[in-house]
Amino acid sequence: MSRAIARSSPLPPLLHLHVASPDRFAALVPSPALSGRLERGQIRPDQLFVAVLDGRDIARLTYTDTPDGYAVLCNWTTPANPVVGAAALDLLLPAVVKAAENSGVPRVEAVVVHGDQPDTQVRLDALHRNGALHRNGFTDDETRWQWGASAVAQPLPAGVEQIAADDPRLVGAMADRLADTAVWLRHEGPTGVDGVALSDVWPDGVWMLTYLGVVPSTRGRGVGRRLASAVRSEAARAGATSVAAEVDDGNAADRACLAAAGFTIRARRTNLVRQLA
Repeated sequence: MSRAIARSSPLPPLLHLHVASPDRFAALVPSPALSGRLERGQIRPDQLFVAVLDGRDIARLTYTDTPDGYAVLCNWTTPANPVVGAAALDLLLPAVVKAAENSGVPRVEAVVVHGDQPDTQVRLDALHRNGALHRNGFTDDETRWQWGASAVAQPLPAGVEQIAADDPRLVGAMADRLADTAVWLRHEGPTGVDGVALSDVWPDGVWMLTYLGVVPSTRGRGVGRRLASAVRSEAARAGATSVAAEVDDGNAADRACLAAAGFTIRARRTNLVRQLA
């Protein structure tokens, strides 16, 4: 399938839209995560779109289906030229949104990460994506802050140990969050388990602290800090070099906890959404 689009600019690029094969789509930027999503059925072959200029693939975009029943844009690749990049996104975004709508999802979400290096191409790409999303009907939903820390080889803090997801001391709802590559840590207080942390191990080896929970009656006593520190230790033990986490803009408690455990802010993440139903 192809479609042509001309943009009004000093040198308007003539772009064509194609639904690509998985091999063709992956050739722009090989990604283990993309291969895994295709194998698990989170991305279907008919969701892979590329923009073609002068017979050459220059940009790509697809979306992944989430367990919650909505779509999330992923595997962005655009050229450095801002004119061509904008034209490519204005071609790809409507196609991807239409495909998601045809599949019956109620909304499409996108994430734009604004890094802390404003002079880099990554920063410019984020600005261009943000603009293209707004031009194509997306609106800001929430802002989150990405934190990061190096993995540190050190003993686990007192009271912290790894725990299996099926351990009866874990609440069932927490265990349901477990992924195949996830690692649980628990903190044992005077009255039993009073805090847990869940980390997902990404394909590139980075550990993502995705859940940090502390019993309300024990908050403010350093349980969260010890768990976050323990994640850094376990990541180092597993051979990882870094740990990441995301915190809502208004969550002062989690920000303070991560800072006390040696994490620092690395980027600002804006979630955007387009409602389809």
